[in-house]
This record gives sequence, structure tokens and C-alpha cells, in this order.
Amino acid sequence: MIKKLIKYATPISAFIFLVLFVLLFPLYKYVFDPDSIGYSAITERIVAGEYFKSINGLWSPLSSWLAVPLVKLGVDTIFAFKCINGLVGVLLLMSVSKLISKFNISGSLKAVILYTCIPIFLSYCFYELCADFLLLFFFTLYLIQVCSEDFYENKKRQLFAAIIAVLAYFSKAYFFPFFLLHFSVVNLYHYKYSFLNRKIKTLIQNLILGIGCFLLLSSPWLYALTNKYHFFTYSTTGKYNAYMHLHPGTEYTKLLLSPPYADSYNSWEDPFLPFMQQFSPLSSFTTFVAQIKLLLYNLLHSIPFFIEISIFCLPIISGIIFLWFLKKANISKRNNIFICCITALLLPMGYLLFHLETRFIWMLSILCLIMGVFLIIAATKYFQFPQKRKTILIAILTISFLIGPLSSLYTGANSGKSPYVIAEALKQNNIKGKVAANYTNLDQYTELLMSNVIAKNQFYGYSRIDFTSKELLDALKEFDIDYYYFVYSTEKEKEIFLSGDIYKNAIRVFSDIYPRLIVVKLK
Repeated sequence: MIKKLIKYATPISAFIFLVLFVLLFPLYKYVFDPDSIGYSAITERIVAGEYFKSINGLWSPLSSWLAVPLVKLGVDTIFAFKCINGLVGVLLLMSVSKLISKFNISGSLKAVILYTCIPIFLSYCFYELCADFLLLFFFTLYLIQVCSEDFYENKKRQLFAAIIAVLAYFSKAYFFPFFLLHFSVVNLYHYKYSFLNRKIKTLIQNLILGIGCFLLLSSPWLYALTNKYHFFTYSTTGKYNAYMHLHPGTEYTKLLLSPPYADSYNSWEDPFLPFMQQFSPLSSFTTFVAQIKLLLYNLLHSIPFFIEISIFCLPIISGIIFLWFLKKANISKRNNIFICCITALLLPMGYLLFHLETRFIWMLSILCLIMGVFLIIAATKYFQFPQKRKTILIAILTISFLIGPLSSLYTGANSGKSPYVIAEALKQNNIKGKVAANYTNLDQYTELLMSNVIAKNQFYGYSRIDFTSKELLDALKEFDIDYYYFVYSTEKEKEIFLSGDIYKNAIRVFSDIYPRLIVVKLK
């Protein structure tokens, strides 16, 4: 039985993942998140034939494109994304199996990695609708090409890597600059340790061929983005994040944020605003200093994100770097494990400029698992560990990678129900139209935002948090708001609201349609 589990680890792990995905699905049926608003809006725009409105510089398009056929068949948009995640999980396990084979890891240890990946990938696919899960699949396919023995000499592999990189870019815009850097560094790495007679010529050909192919295949999308936003860009995410994290104040003068189109549900469909184009970390010396401070802050506070992958994540990367300089290690400098380490080092660099989250570095769960097993194999040979000690080390390693995902699956089960309940209450009370609310924190904002997307209402958020009651009343009239939601924590807050101008001017009040939520009809 054990031999079969090892021999057929790839199909068995894929099958187990699919079965568990189906069985666990009811526990995570309420999975929805603010980012998914943008992705689902793109899908619905395409289905409606509104192709220009579907072009979006903030939300990468591939997840939305994949959902289109399902939605056209009548599948609910949110459900369609969940189905895609399930399929991606199966394909990802197969691609990880292929990637592991590039590191000369034995059948039993390969099986351990694959079976360990099952709960990890389940937690990822149930984390959000359109997080970084799809990127993992194309990232892995890309690394399969890069880690192939003949990658540097084989022009086909260079082309395949570039083609896959385009799909990875369409999955997440971050892969655009990452590919340009990573592809160049890896080719330089191979150049340094290549024994080819014309290795400089090969290097130049590879860079021209790979980067040229990548840019050529990306060009239709680059043109579409440039045509929409009126400046050359591969994504508006960078400028948006730079503005949000570094810009003091805002040029936006109105209190409420308008949706990008008249029929959009909220501004989160495309929150990029034209004046953000002019801003960058180099806009001024003050901004540049702020960027350096933010980078240093992120460096100091990024460790928990790596620990969430595994407590051994950073030690494993450090261990591979140590092997690089250890002369007695007797490991070829062209070993793919060092490409694995280079990838792990380069991956977080761009995120550290503005904002890092664990999901941004999910790829490290695969890379560090492989590198961790490699280190144990190397240590076993060097120190001549007995088999029992090797087994214990492998068990400790795999358990460390399971703690975060299992905790995420546990805490995420049956969560996220409140937006659906609020949306149902809104529908039952026939509350439909333009809405604004008094949310005081991010959780309240997220809950109200998603509930109104589900209820198909237009939700207007605030552009700033400091405003007077008169400014709010003027904004409600200016934007022709139909309903105002008031969320309260204490009875005192409720009493103050009931004696305020908004309540007095209401033509109808829906009191506590959801715990501590009052809705007033303004017109």
C-alpha cells in the first residue's frame, strides 16, 4: 500500500485534493473579499459585451477571463471563481510534481512534499476568490522550464518560459517586472557557470529571445491599458500603491468616491484615479525619503509573513545560501537548488517597497519545502544521520508548513456569512439604489461593501475620514444618495444618530434590519 502511495503520489494527491475540495466546499461557501469585486466586475463586463469597461489596470484579467465561459453557461460569478480554484489546485499539484523532479529528490520524499501540499493548497484556494492561487500554477510551470538541465542552451525552453510568463503576468501584474528581473538573473547565473564556447553570444540571444517574446505577446494588453488610461503602463497597481502609501493628502476634493462608471457597484471596481498618474516615489525628495522609510519598515516587519509560511522558511533560505559558500558541500554551482534560492530571494523584493502579505509569497511554501528537503538530504549525507533521525527531521519540516494552512482552514470555516445575511435583508426590504454608510473601521467597510455588491446596490465610500456632518449632508445630496446606513456599537451612538439631521430628513427608517444596523431612506 505504501509503495503505491509513493509510486502514484501525483495522481493520488490530485484526487485527494479534489475530493477534499468538494467535501469542504460547504464550509467555505461564503468566501468573498473586496478584491473579488473587481475581478467579478471584469467577468460580468465581458459577458455583457462591454469590452472596453472590462479593461482594468488594477485587477489582472486571467481569472476573470477563465470565469467568462462558466458565467455564460448560467453559473453564478462567485461560484465560477471557486470552481476555477478547485481545478487550479489539481493542476498545481501535477506541476509541482514535475518541478520536484528537477531536484533529484527520491520518490518517497517527493510523495511527502506532494501530500504536504494538499492542505496547503486547500487553504490557499479557500482563502480568497482570486488571490495569488492561479499565479502559483503558472509560476510553477515557469520554474519547470527555468530549472531544466538544458535551459540555457535550449532556445525552445527560453521561449516556453517567456510564453508561460505572459500567462503568469495576466494572472498577477507583479510578474511583469519580476520576470524581466528573474529571467535576466537566471540567464546570467547560467552564463557564469556554463561551459559553452560561445556563452556570451548565448546569453545575449536568450535575453533578446525571451524578453522579446514576452513583450511581444504582452503588447496587445499593454496597448489596451495605455489606450484606456492614456499613459504607457503594464499595470496601474504600482502607481496606485505608491499614491496610497506615500502621498500626503489627496487631490480628490469630493467627500464620496464615485464608481468608475454609471452602472458600477462601487469605486473598488477600478479605484485608480487620473491624478495618481503624476505621482511616483521620485516625485520629490520628501517622497523619496518616505519611500526609503517605508522600505526599511517593511523589511523589519516582514518576518511574520515568512513565519506564516513556515517557522523554518528564512532559516531554509539561509541554509541554501550557506551551502553556496561551503566549499566542502561538494554541490555543483549549477544545481537547481540555487535557482530555487534566487527565486525565493527575488520574489518579495518589489512588494517590500509598499506592502507585503503572506499570499504574495505563497510560492515560498513550494520552494522552501523543496529546499528544506534538499537540506535534510545534504545534512544526512554530510553528518551520516541514521534513517530514523532523517525521518524525524522530515516530519518536523512538513509539520511546520502545515501549521499556518490548517489554522487558516480552521478559522475560515463558516466565516464570511454576514455580508450575505445583510444582502438578503436589503433585498427583502426592497432597499435598492445608491447607498452610503458611516463605517468607522476597515471591517465594517468591507462588510457593507460586499453586502451591497451581492445586493446589486451602488456603494459610495469616503475619500477621507475627517469631515463634518454638514459636509456629509451636502455630499449625500450632491451624489443623489438613496439610502444611508448607520452602524452603531453602543446605544449612546444610536441616540445621537436618531437626533441628527440625517435621521430627521429621512422619509423612511428600517430599524435594525441587521444587528446594530439602521437604514434610512433619503428620497
